[in-house]
Amino acid sequence: MAMLADSPVRAAPGEPTFSARAVSRTYTPEDLLHLPGGEHFELVNGMLQEKRMGLATSEVTDRVSRRLGNFVEEQNLGRTPAGECGYQCFPDNPNQVRKPDHSFTSWDRLPEAEGHEGHVRVAPDLAVEVSSPHDPVRELETQVAEYLAAGVRLVWVIPPHAQRDGLSEQRYGGTDRSGR
Repeated sequence: MAMLADSPVRAAPGEPTFSARAVSRTYTPEDLLHLPGGEHFELVNGMLQEKRMGLATSEVTDRVSRRLGNFVEEQNLGRTPAGECGYQCFPDNPNQVRKPDHSFTSWDRLPEAEGHEGHVRVAPDLAVEVSSPHDPVRELETQVAEYLAAGVRLVWVIPPHAQRDGLSEQRYGGTDRSGR
């Protein structure tokens, strides 16, 4: 993940391109909602942080999304939004918006009748981050700690070699099958 203040931002065709000079200001969650290409960014300490994803990481994310989404839908357990869904659920930092690569929120936490525009203000039950080879471990550890402090019950960090080795993940929070 790269902070925008450190590098230029490449926009999709037809969208404006802006440089580090243009993004060195502090942003709000509301700004993120209206930013062209904002679905590709998180908001960390008021700074835009790009969510970059290469081919292998994208493929693993897609596999997780399909498997988890199919299971949750078949069991009618809740919601599994795409990675563009922003969560503004951090009590110690109300201006922070994280966008896990995939997530699950039970009907108990987020009833179907509740329509949501903008960022979700309820912590998901599960946040999934598919790491890339260039993701600093310290940043991943920080994300996991933030999710758990916000009330996320379980966080999966799936390493970049998962595509090659089959899905495996590091789990944080929750309990194992023995109840520990």
